[in-house]
Amino acid sequence: MDTTVTETIRHSLTVSDSDFQLTLVSGPTGATGAASTVAGPTGPAGAAGAAGPNLINSDTDSDGNADIEVNTLDIATSLTMNGDQSFVDGTKAIFGTGSDLQIYHDNTNSRILNGTGELWITSQVPDSETDKGGIVFWADSGSGGASHEYIKINGNDVVTEFKKNIRFSDDIKIQVGASQDLEIYHESGNSYIDDKGAGNLNIRGANLNLQKYTGETFVTCVADGAVSLFHDNSSKLSTSATGIAVTGGVSATGNISTTGTIFTTTGNISTTTGNISTTIGNVAVGTGNVSVTNGDVTAPDILASEELGYSSGGTETQLTSITTGVTLNEPCGVINCFAHSFANDDSQTFVLTNNKIDANDVIVVNFQTGHGELYAEVSDVSAGSCSITLHGTHSGSSITPDPFSAVLNFAVIKVATS
Repeated sequence: MDTTVTETIRHSLTVSDSDFQLTLVSGPTGATGAASTVAGPTGPAGAAGAAGPNLINSDTDSDGNADIEVNTLDIATSLTMNGDQSFVDGTKAIFGTGSDLQIYHDNTNSRILNGTGELWITSQVPDSETDKGGIVFWADSGSGGASHEYIKINGNDVVTEFKKNIRFSDDIKIQVGASQDLEIYHESGNSYIDDKGAGNLNIRGANLNLQKYTGETFVTCVADGAVSLFHDNSSKLSTSATGIAVTGGVSATGNISTTGTIFTTTGNISTTTGNISTTIGNVAVGTGNVSVTNGDVTAPDILASEELGYSSGGTETQLTSITTGVTLNEPCGVINCFAHSFANDDSQTFVLTNNKIDANDVIVVNFQTGHGELYAEVSDVSAGSCSITLHGTHSGSSITPDPFSAVLNFAVIKVATS
């Protein structure tokens, strides 16, 4: 094997050979030879010292690349590498006195391991480089071969950009705020937006829509316009500058109260229990009914364009005599009077007991079955009752047929206030 070793400066060697081995054993330098009394070359160096702790073995492969095995290398100054450095599986690049930072590949995964303090990844780019200044994370897209950008810490715009979807497992929360007041998360079966702070949860936009995930609309909010509630993707209630508009019927189990007008073009205004009341304004129905199952419709004036009636009433038959009291607790009804022989100028009075009657109510009575010489009137209206009197004004001995059985209709109208 031909080997040429040239020492140009102490500890700097050039070795050229197609196949070589180099063993460097370091130790103290021997003493310099004595100077000659005559001009001539410097004397030879002293003998090599004892072997030191550093050992470097090198040999070349058939392709001419040298493999260097370093058992122990202590470099007090900087070391410049002009080529790639390869570490075999499980071999670590170790930094720090306590081996705190380690970079290595374990034959399956690549790892950066920090054993103390914080792991800082820092990019410092001058402000003048406006198109740079960030840290970018790349990964395969799942198809192999090409890498794609996933996360960019943008130092120029001072933002963190996510270029791919973000996925959170069940019960893992997005927590916002110094005290984590706002939380967004999904547990098994349900999703939540929780605001635990003392302030408001504000959802803002020029126009807001609340929709089903398929696009079906629940609520729409138009800036400076209507807020609409939908049922099965159809608008049922919308706000306007003058109040609200309802498509369909209005049903309530309590009170419906307004200081304006309650109006329906088509449909019903109904309450199962409670009142429909307006402080200032009207209850107007174009086509439909105002229906109260249990309660009152109250207003200073009740106007009906065609009819004013009750959805239910009752019937009662008077027993024993024409003066026997009748109890019928309905807002309207029919009284089948006991048969009586009405003499000339005869008057017969009985008491109608009815818990729908208040002291200021108007009781209307007319004949369903009557006689031209017989009339009825109401008197003594009080809470829970009134008196009904039948008068005979005929000129003969009696009203035929004799005895006569009158049938009365009555209704309680609640319009009087004092």
